[in-house]
Amino acid sequence: MSKKLLAPAYMHEFRCLGGDCEDTCCQNWDIRLDEKHYKSLEQAFNGDASQKNTFDTYVKKYDKEDANERNYAYIKVNESGFCPFLNQHGLCHIHAEFGVEPLSNICTFFPRVFSQRNDKPEMTGALSCPEVVRRCLFSPSDDYKFSNISTSILPRDDFPIAHRLGLTDNLYHQKFNDVNSQLIELINDEQYSFETRMYFLANFTYRLAPNYRQDCEDKLKLIDEEIKRINKDEIKKQLDEYFFQFNTTEPVAMIIVQSILQLRIQYEGSDKLSKLAGQIFENYQTDVQRSEDFDVFGENVPPDILWQRFQADWELLNSQYGAQLEVYLTRYVTNCLQREWFISMPDPFVYIHMLSIRIAILRFLLTSHPKMLDLLNPKKSEQAEIPDEDLQQKFDALVVEVVYLFARSIDHNHNFLQVVFHAMLEQQMMSFDYSLPLIKF
Repeated sequence: MSKKLLAPAYMHEFRCLGGDCEDTCCQNWDIRLDEKHYKSLEQAFNGDASQKNTFDTYVKKYDKEDANERNYAYIKVNESGFCPFLNQHGLCHIHAEFGVEPLSNICTFFPRVFSQRNDKPEMTGALSCPEVVRRCLFSPSDDYKFSNISTSILPRDDFPIAHRLGLTDNLYHQKFNDVNSQLIELINDEQYSFETRMYFLANFTYRLAPNYRQDCEDKLKLIDEEIKRINKDEIKKQLDEYFFQFNTTEPVAMIIVQSILQLRIQYEGSDKLSKLAGQIFENYQTDVQRSEDFDVFGENVPPDILWQRFQADWELLNSQYGAQLEVYLTRYVTNCLQREWFISMPDPFVYIHMLSIRIAILRFLLTSHPKMLDLLNPKKSEQAEIPDEDLQQKFDALVVEVVYLFARSIDHNHNFLQVVFHAMLEQQMMSFDYSLPLIKF
């Protein structure tokens, strides 16, 4: 008898596209193997000398001091950055030859992410997969809500749990369900603009943080009072009015976005997102150099000039696709809240602040993508020839591309996010003062 798990509706029918996918997840990542599947794979490859040689070349055990049952070995990518077991059709040779059993948990279940609350397993989807991006962002409005499905849809039964939440004396964990549910409810309150809803999240978590954080004392009453407060219509209206009165000409958010993307280019300049960011900066620089008021500057466009140019492009994008982009970004944030669990961070405000930075970067990449600018500024000779449906498909395809590349390089790159987090701390930018500029970006 198959067991049940909870999943958002858009994940119920998810299937890997395999060779039909526009990209492959079998690249740029060293794949971890637990001890069980390492030994299973080793045994499968023992029967053929050529296969055993490939196994010995690319499957490596961790050093004893670093190894454990879960992270026992890894498959390293080849010289081209791809998994050595990827065949010419873009499919997994291991799966084709031996079935699912020798595969690591990552290879078997990606892009599915599993969590467990009080013995009830949940499944969400990682946005580093373009098919999950399509299902998540383009789904009907209620498809983010969890409902029961059978575990029989999974490749095998032994799915790995990324987060666990059970009975505990830890108040930070005890109130997670209440607080996270409130965050999801706020971001999906369509009475307000997406930016205002993000401000609701920042204001709510900032006020919570002094009393609700890792190793916090028992102050249930204060936490419950903050939940009641943010649900009041008059409070939401006050926050909405204040948010739209705020205006700044300071390019502080652009400084943050530009610095992080340049850091990413330095950190790993060969991945697709870094190449896209590099092309965007180069295009802005070329554009500025053509202008009459061009002044000589160094390799980088100054943040204030970059901010002005970006704002003009953003206003154009917002005028044509703003309503749709609000829906897509709402789905993105909801996915993050369901999948990532803020209790891994010092407090919920830190999580929302880092999420605001990620959204600002996403907006910059979407708005400034060379193909997006071509879509927004078609030549007059072409404008009448492109049907609205084709324009919509082109726009959606660009959104999928940027979101999944961003997720692969930044969203799911915990080491890089740690670097960003500590840089923000050092620059004293991990504070509420920077929330408004980032959300207004």
